[in-house]
Amino acid sequence: MKKTIFIFLVLIGVAFFSFGNQGKMFVEVKVKDLSEIKSISSLNLDIAGINRNENLVGIIASEDDVNLLKSKGFEIYIRESSSRPEDASLDLYYTPSEMKAKIEEIASAHPDIVKIEKITNGLWEGNDLYMVKITK
Repeated sequence: MKKTIFIFLVLIGVAFFSFGNQGKMFVEVKVKDLSEIKSISSLNLDIAGINRNENLVGIIASEDDVNLLKSKGFEIYIRESSSRPEDASLDLYYTPSEMKAKIEEIASAHPDIVKIEKITNGLWEGNDLYMVKITK
C-alpha cells in the first residue's frame, strides 16, 4: 500500500513540476464525423472535451497547434486566449505524450527499480493508461 501511494505521489509531483509552453488558448474545432475526431486525437494535442451534439472538439492549444489544425483544413474557433497570469499555471501540466516520455526517461535511468506496464489500450481520447512500479 505504501508503495502504491509513493508511486501516485511521484506521478503527481512530476505533473506539477513540469514546464510547458506559454500562450495557451481554448479553441473549438468543428468536425464532421468520428473519423475527424480520431484524426485530431492522433495529433497528440491537449483535448479538453468533445461535444458530440454540436460536433466540436475543445482543445487547449498553442499558436503552433492552431496553425497545425488549420493546415489540416479544420475550422477553428478561438474561444478564450490564456494571457491572464493566473492561467499560466495550466502550462505546468504535461500532455499525455509528454508524461509518457518522462516516465520512460525515468524508467530507462533506473531500470533496476522502475518497471512500466500498460494497463489499457486506447482510452476514449486515444491515450494508453500505464502503471509504474518502483521497487528495490
